[in-house]
Amino acid sequence: MNETMLYVEKDTDLMRSTFIAVGLASLFYHLDEAGSGIDVRIRDGGSAYALEVTRYRKPVSREELLEIVRQRGLPPLLPAILKPPSAGELKRIEQGESPEAVQRKYLPDGFGGDKVNYGEEKQKAEARPKKRKGEPRQEGDTPQRHPDFPLWAHLCSYFGKGSAMRIGYPLVLHAWHSHAQIRAESLLTLLFDTYGTFPPDIPAARETWLRDIKPTDYPDFEIFGWQENQADISALSIVSPSTAQGSCTVTGSRPPNSDTPDAFWLEMYLAFAGYMVIGMPYRSSGDVLLYYPIPRDISFGRLVQLLVEYRQKNYVNDLYDYSNLMPRAKLDALSQIDFYRAMVEHYLTNPPERRRIDAVSGIAGYYYKDISTQIPFDETVFALPLWLPDEVDADLLEAVKAMLEAHRAPIAALRGEYAEELVILNSYRRFVTLGDPDNWIVFAVQYGIYRFQKLEESPWLPWLHLNTLEGTLMNQTRKDYRPILETEGVRNIAAAIRYCTVQLRYWKDVKKQTTAFKVRHGLGDDLRRHAHNADNFIEDLSGFVSDYQRESSSVQANTGETRPFITSDDLYQVIELVNTYGSRVVASLLVAAGYASDYERQTEQVS
Repeated sequence: MNETMLYVEKDTDLMRSTFIAVGLASLFYHLDEAGSGIDVRIRDGGSAYALEVTRYRKPVSREELLEIVRQRGLPPLLPAILKPPSAGELKRIEQGESPEAVQRKYLPDGFGGDKVNYGEEKQKAEARPKKRKGEPRQEGDTPQRHPDFPLWAHLCSYFGKGSAMRIGYPLVLHAWHSHAQIRAESLLTLLFDTYGTFPPDIPAARETWLRDIKPTDYPDFEIFGWQENQADISALSIVSPSTAQGSCTVTGSRPPNSDTPDAFWLEMYLAFAGYMVIGMPYRSSGDVLLYYPIPRDISFGRLVQLLVEYRQKNYVNDLYDYSNLMPRAKLDALSQIDFYRAMVEHYLTNPPERRRIDAVSGIAGYYYKDISTQIPFDETVFALPLWLPDEVDADLLEAVKAMLEAHRAPIAALRGEYAEELVILNSYRRFVTLGDPDNWIVFAVQYGIYRFQKLEESPWLPWLHLNTLEGTLMNQTRKDYRPILETEGVRNIAAAIRYCTVQLRYWKDVKKQTTAFKVRHGLGDDLRRHAHNADNFIEDLSGFVSDYQRESSSVQANTGETRPFITSDDLYQVIELVNTYGSRVVASLLVAAGYASDYERQTEQVS
């Protein structure tokens, strides 16, 4: 056979399937020494992930890979994580057992992989200085904690209070290590036989391993009470949420699990290996969230480079530091914005032929609710934003980066302390989840009106800019809003709405300038109140235009002050659009554009 193809079935547990696919790719990527040219292409085939092993982009045979293993053994894909002794372990040491013997549970004899002293790393993380208010970190600053610390903390401190580290993680670490040399070829052959066909036959792999491969002379299995006829471990919801107690699995005909089911240790090892590569854990008010990108068509080497750079970003580290103070909707929004921002920055440093915006199909996020321990609650898939362009030249990438930063600014400023802010955050979350541009318009309307209401009370809230509103809508593939947004009548009436709301209130209440014009409080609500009915909306809009024109003429005659006028042609153009697109869409766009800031303020507000 001249090529090595492997398949990981995408079953009901998307997280586990994705982690196993990435973990399997990690194995073959690290099989040979660094710089050997080996890479693994991961492609989403719908019902399965397909993995192709190559060397300098040419197929590699199984026999060539087996020969590497005969000479080098199996590479350790997981680090040995050494955590401070538990109360029970301290008692064993006090009774005379050596610290090395106690530590052997977490560090196998002769282990050649990375070692993590979690106690020391946690102290570094806790000592990491927080930036002072208004003092942004510089991108060149080096964070004191290790970029992978959130992955270790998720295992040891925050998820189930370290339940994965009691048995599951150290057991799979030992099981893999027991095959590292003598049985390395047999285990790799088992992986070829299992994942080389579709669908993989995991029960058969389990039986083969028990009968022909499992080491019978590995003493450290006794630490875990693992018997000779055992091949499974308790399924770990941290990497396999659908197998946790209380969840439904495989088909709707099966009842919820009444206990924690078992899983083949080899699957769990590969899942943890994938978690270490693409896991993006955060905390939210005691709950935990685990995000991960969904590969679409990407090499493992590129995926690793992307995630390494992502974890080193200061804005990512800042988000992790403060994530526990955020409501879930805000964290969902910022985490996906920051990942795409890091992805764009990554592509900006690469030549055009290596830029693939669609290399991932989106981000998934699993939410674990803290009910005495973290239990799997729900999973959300955030699709690749529809406004990202297919073309990826440098100028377009810079524009996308600016757009992501413009999206981030209002979301980051909303604290989520009030019901109104939670509603706005949830509207944006609905937009990035469903990708429906109508949800973006809803968000823009809600945020614009809220920004207007809080102009004096919350001056730190940035404006949502008109070009951000339009740029997001005009690049949508589902609906074409250009005919509405580019109509002169819409732009003129939106400018009039802006003048007598956000702009006029800014001048009078913030700048304390005197003017005879009156601020129109509640205008956005007035125009949307009957938006579902075309006749009533046109009547409300006509009333606004009439009042606006009358006030403009009166003030100009008495004081000489002027403001933009609205012509009858502007009103007729909007009415024509109502007949074509419906009153609800036109009304919402008018209000969203009217409560957005104009182009001139963009460079002042976007950070």
